[in-house]
Amino acid sequence: MTGTGGPTGVFSWGEQQQPPFYCPYCAEEDLVPQPEEAIADNADSAPGRSRHGAWVCRSCLRIFAVRFLGLGVRA
Repeated sequence: MTGTGGPTGVFSWGEQQQPPFYCPYCAEEDLVPQPEEAIADNADSAPGRSRHGAWVCRSCLRIFAVRFLGLGVRA
């Protein structure tokens, strides 16, 4: 699923994915989606790894991605 730009240009996700609410490094809330083509070629250069879903924090200028890995199983 991919995000879509709304009529006001605001980035929104579908019902199954939500954007992060704060930066995991500085806890600021000034986050914007990072265009895939703006990420350097050497970043995350492992073959087969997706750069989709990257976010940039305008406060600390860090770029990060949040991935859902799965559900835990109780023993």
